[in-house]
Amino acid sequence: MPDRYQLRRPRSPYLKIFAIIVGAIAALVVVVILLASTSARITIYPREELITAEFNAEIVTTEASGDKIAGRVLSTTVRGTEKIDEVDRRETDKPATGRVTLHNDLDQDQPLLATTRLLAENGTLFHLKERITLKAHSTAEAEIYADQPGRVGEIGPSRFTLPGLWKDWQTKIYAESQEPTTGGFGETDYISAETIENGIKNTVARLAEDGKAKLQKDLRGSEKILDEAINIETLSATSTVPPDSFAAEFSVSAEIRLTAVIFDKSALEKIAEEKLRAKLKPDQQIRSLNLASLQTSLITADLARKTATLAVKLDAPTYFQIDSDKIRKDKLIGRNREEVIDYLQRTQPIGEVEVKFTPNWVTTVPAQEEKITISLP
Repeated sequence: MPDRYQLRRPRSPYLKIFAIIVGAIAALVVVVILLASTSARITIYPREELITAEFNAEIVTTEASGDKIAGRVLSTTVRGTEKIDEVDRRETDKPATGRVTLHNDLDQDQPLLATTRLLAENGTLFHLKERITLKAHSTAEAEIYADQPGRVGEIGPSRFTLPGLWKDWQTKIYAESQEPTTGGFGETDYISAETIENGIKNTVARLAEDGKAKLQKDLRGSEKILDEAINIETLSATSTVPPDSFAAEFSVSAEIRLTAVIFDKSALEKIAEEKLRAKLKPDQQIRSLNLASLQTSLITADLARKTATLAVKLDAPTYFQIDSDKIRKDKLIGRNREEVIDYLQRTQPIGEVEVKFTPNWVTTVPAQEEKITISLP
């Protein structure tokens, strides 16, 4: 009969040692694989810089030389007047208005002047708006307005006396209203200082177009007038109303003088490009040159000497060439992202630098140069 209790064979200590060795080898293999897959990709962009050439060019009628360009100076004077009916609106007190029926019970005609006074029963004073001749034993309709602006002039139907007449006649010549007077307060046409200023500005602009059309007639061959080479001088500008006036319209009169400089733009562009290239540093290149962006403005014009001076400005984006042979991979080994960027930007005219490590947990450049990739877009 077998024994119920069998003794277990003791486990060999060599098995545990073997397991540890196998685990260590596996871990080492993993580390080797990870190290073998590490890499650094470094993308380097050149430093960019905007350079500017600014100078004054003289326009002369003689032969061009240096910064002197052959050209002409033309001038004309234009004047004109414009009516402006686009005004503001403002709420304000104003004289109330209404209509009355005038009565003349006398045996003779009675002329009544504009502004003739009419006194309402409540003591409010009004005036006739226009002159009228009131025939004997007749009536006539007329418009009236209050002496004082505001709601005080808004009254109901009333009888009016004419205090300017002989007292005995005031019962024979009088006025009556059937409707209340209105309009003592509300919106009215208003002309501000800004409205007048804009009116002058718009008038000057339209006169300038007329002046340019006149100058066009004096051009020769392929000559052109450049807007930036025109000076517009306002000699006078007046308005028929002062600022803060209540009116529905006004007129502006202005006189301007246009001075235009006619010159060979291509010659000026050539000079500007030469001055721009003269400012380039070693290894600096122009990325793109747009001569259409050339800016000019008229500084002075001497009509007697027929010369002028232009302020000229030309911009261009540039970049610095990077010498790839001077970028040594061995100098980057072991550096982190910030150290790589700092080193590269100190050694060459470099702008932005992108550093990407693989795998993501790697933080320094690997020791093998073949695992370092440098690209220059």
